[in-house]
Amino acid sequence: MYTVEEHDLKYLKEATLSERVKWMREKANEYNPPLFSPYRLAEGVGVPQSTISRIEAGTLPKVELLDNIAVQLGVSVAVFTDSYYINGGEPFTICENGDNSPPHTSSRSFNLLDSQYEAKLSLSLKTHEGTDYASIEETVFLSPLEQEEFVDEVNALISKVRSRRKNWKIQQAALNKLTGRKENEV
Repeated sequence: MYTVEEHDLKYLKEATLSERVKWMREKANEYNPPLFSPYRLAEGVGVPQSTISRIEAGTLPKVELLDNIAVQLGVSVAVFTDSYYINGGEPFTICENGDNSPPHTSSRSFNLLDSQYEAKLSLSLKTHEGTDYASIEETVFLSPLEQEEFVDEVNALISKVRSRRKNWKIQQAALNKLTGRKENEV
């Protein structure tokens, strides 16, 4: 729980809706790590993490989604609005439900399906000249049940690509032998 203080109210009065959502989520996460990370908040309201990131970056959410975010943070949806701060605003408490769990959960007992691992994937494909062809940056959150299988799948993909490349080199060498070309000629 965190009770908003006078200096916080001054900041929130000048903040945009996106800044208010981000500030309150970060404050909730500061006192309840990692229960209010962007991923966990998204999970609690039933949207992709990218939706929370877009909201915090300036995209205006639908009223229903904003209401769900307020419920997860344990605040009134009114604290996201400009009108709440017209006369300075009243102090309020973030995560007011009194325990260290998000409002959408009844307890924080261990669950094999809870995300406990974070995998950051980065893939960059470039042409021979060094020009970017494609780029993928993604963060995936995994449960204990998924993490080992995920690592095996990534390793299998890398092995498959290497095996395919080796197979193509063998085929190219055989074709070169049949046509009488040297290996470096293509």
